[in-house]
Amino acid sequence: MFPARATRKRARTASNAAALDASHIWQGHNTQGAEEVKPATEGARKRDLEFWHSDGNIILVARDVEYRVYKGLLADHSSVFRDMFSLPQPITNAPSSSALEESTCPVVHLYDSPEDLRHVLRAYMPRGESNPFFMTAPSYSYSMISAAVRLGHKYQMSKLYDHAIGYLKKHYTNDYDAWATHPDYVPAGFGMQEHAIGVVNLARLTGETSLLPTALLACCILNEDIVDGFVRADGTREQLVLADVKLCLAAKDRLVRESMKVAFRVFQPFVADTCKSKAFCTESFKRELATLEGRLEDMADPDPCEAPLGEKFGEGILCMACRFMVHQRDNRERRAVWKKLPEIFGVEGHASSRETLPRLATSHTPSSTSPTPPKA
Repeated sequence: MFPARATRKRARTASNAAALDASHIWQGHNTQGAEEVKPATEGARKRDLEFWHSDGNIILVARDVEYRVYKGLLADHSSVFRDMFSLPQPITNAPSSSALEESTCPVVHLYDSPEDLRHVLRAYMPRGESNPFFMTAPSYSYSMISAAVRLGHKYQMSKLYDHAIGYLKKHYTNDYDAWATHPDYVPAGFGMQEHAIGVVNLARLTGETSLLPTALLACCILNEDIVDGFVRADGTREQLVLADVKLCLAAKDRLVRESMKVAFRVFQPFVADTCKSKAFCTESFKRELATLEGRLEDMADPDPCEAPLGEKFGEGILCMACRFMVHQRDNRERRAVWKKLPEIFGVEGHASSRETLPRLATSHTPSSTSPTPPKA
């Protein structure tokens, strides 16, 4: 009759012109609060153990790691790679740890982390029989989804990007009933509540504003951990920008006040029209209303989908008609708060497309480092 709300655990802890214009793509999209990804000096580079194919025809370099792969596979799935590979390849005399290979195999320097690039290569050049990104019943790690979104967005790998964003949208939904049934604030496989911070940053980066209300709501549950963020697989720290931290603090205060209003409305001492024990139920309502002070923790929850207050009325406290009415009140009031989430988090009029994101001025400043073209 009503959606089951599980109390969530709180962890504390395509043209030539396009090819010429694509150079900015090779600049790093900085993670919030993370250090810029820069290439290593050539003498310090090493081969990747997973992606070094002796018959590969392109060497990709991310920081100090080299990947020898197949450029045709990448070009088939990415218009950016396709345009980049079509650019003239200047000759260089710089030494390399793979000098012999470079004599016949062009080298492309990327401003991405080796870990992110490795995840994407696994999607298009999987080892074994299954592709880790396109499973029937997936349970992806945050690192996999983050890499697919960031690099899928950056290199215009639409299938990979859409698949990863679709996975996030199934969890960070605008559907009240779907959100209420989620057992946790992050998708299965993510492992840390703080990964919601990364989801907010991905939404800001790509303009997927439909993710923001619930992802920011999940950040509100982090308490002081919202400031520290978490360490990514590449060693950089993922944090919210200051503007989003302030937004969450203000929103949490607003949501707590909304939750208190919900409690007082739910416990109004008005019985159901079909109540057959009006005096008894009226007194029960008054007693519950008088004890609200001792239920501050129940009332002060910023998540409108947490366990309904109507469940506080057990057998014998109210008649069946009044208990049903309380559940209706609770459900109605919580849905009303849910509808306010876009406004509370400042994303009113948000759409699921990428075109309407009000980007933060200080959020995603591209690297000033120029891309390194392929070399033969």
